[in-house]
Amino acid sequence: MSLFARLLRIRWPLFFAVLAVCLLGIYNLESAARSTNPDLYLTQLLWLGLGVVTALSCALINYRFTRYFAYFIYGVISFLLVLTLVKGTPINGARRWINLGFMNLQASELMKVAIIITLAHYLSQHWVGKKMTLRELLRPLNISRPLAITAIIIFKLKAPFMLDPLGELARLTRKKLAAPPVPAEFLWFRITIILIITAILVTFIILRILSARRPDLVNPVSKSAVRLQIISASFIALGLSLYIVFTKSAFIRDPVAYILATFYRESGPGGVYEQFTPHYWLPVILFLLSAIYLILCLLLIRARGWQTQRDLIAPIDIIGLPALLILVEPDLGTTLIYLAIAGTMLLYSGVNRRSLAILFIAMVFGAGIAWMGILKDYQRQRITTFLDPEQDAKGSGYHSIQSLIAVGSGKLFGKGHGGGTQTQLRFLPEQHTDFAFSVWAEEMGFMGCLLLLFCYALLIALLLWTAYKAADAYGSLLCVGTTAFIFWHMVINIGMVTGLLPVVGVTLPFFSYGGSSLVTLWLTIGLTLSVSIPERFFDGAQ
Repeated sequence: MSLFARLLRIRWPLFFAVLAVCLLGIYNLESAARSTNPDLYLTQLLWLGLGVVTALSCALINYRFTRYFAYFIYGVISFLLVLTLVKGTPINGARRWINLGFMNLQASELMKVAIIITLAHYLSQHWVGKKMTLRELLRPLNISRPLAITAIIIFKLKAPFMLDPLGELARLTRKKLAAPPVPAEFLWFRITIILIITAILVTFIILRILSARRPDLVNPVSKSAVRLQIISASFIALGLSLYIVFTKSAFIRDPVAYILATFYRESGPGGVYEQFTPHYWLPVILFLLSAIYLILCLLLIRARGWQTQRDLIAPIDIIGLPALLILVEPDLGTTLIYLAIAGTMLLYSGVNRRSLAILFIAMVFGAGIAWMGILKDYQRQRITTFLDPEQDAKGSGYHSIQSLIAVGSGKLFGKGHGGGTQTQLRFLPEQHTDFAFSVWAEEMGFMGCLLLLFCYALLIALLLWTAYKAADAYGSLLCVGTTAFIFWHMVINIGMVTGLLPVVGVTLPFFSYGGSSLVTLWLTIGLTLSVSIPERFFDGAQ
């Protein structure tokens, strides 16, 4: 079959829907960058040409070929993410780009394609058509975990926290606190401990009574022995409760303040944590635990037989590795996109309700942990400012306020191309990337926004139709992953610039300026175009 005949078999409505959004973005970019870089839209045109060539090239290749290289692609781009952290160019305090001389490569954009291909390959082999449980999603006894723990230990062996964890916590505590906290009288903490003791006691009593009534036990316990055990446990629980009620221990009164005050005191002059003291007990313990973990995994593999993919890789591993590497850069927006894409693909594959409920609860707790110890100060500030931008109008709330002014001033038909005051007077920040939609809303108005949203809706509908019509699970998952990629980018960006979501630095797909992002998006579109070609083309039938 000739090249021209193959091109005719591509689903062209999908191609032209994407192209329409790109052309609207370049038209918008000419105005957005007019006051800073008037020729920037020409650069975007060149990237568009490269993206179109990439998409058509991928469309003419059987998409099934990609699954044979899924793990290789994933491994190479993971290496690029690590290289970004080590050798990346720092811009605004973050390492997200690798300088190649002629361009800055953002490996996190390429990883979006890699995670779609890898998850589609993995899920299509194992889980499509049946509900995935939490155990299957996490697969605890998996040999990737102990190997990863060992690698982290080796990489971080000289870090102060690895060699002196308590001392490092103490010194950080003193650095953060102006004065040592004074333990208060928290009655709720004592009541909570007493309730826990009571719950343990009640559970013990119920279990002992039930076990004593079972006639099938080999060595049944007499009623008098059970009664003696219950009375003894009740006295122990009563004694612990009375101690907790009447003790004057500072730790029982206010454990958090007591620990912080101890850290503050011991990290000061004359304290045991005043200076860095290397100890190797933590790495040794972690190494031993990792070794035991690995032995358990190998015993399990020996019992059930070696299955390469299932024993080396779990779905959570594929998702977690790039998410952690990107979060360290730091890039919270891209991390959220990764999780959203992966979550959509997992839901499409099938996850049972109990596992979904547990995952939701874990996400809530994870969000709390991230807020307390993972997110940077400026990231927390963005989230708090989202609720009330006016509290820091000249600082972290500036972006949101200026964006809302631009969107609102567009009214019904906008101020016309190049006529936006917020844009041309450069009040709007990052107007060619993150806030490109604000420029469009100001100059094209509500009707222009409806046109753009209609193009996105048409694009997403065509992608979902392609997923529905795909000949196999792998092709369907590729289309679902691409749809999630575009959809979540769009939702987060538009929600961000209209004040519905916090500002997290996510661009509008096909519309905002960005070479790596545009080519990556066209690459995923090329894969879906390949899926949309009739199956008889791949079978060689004419």
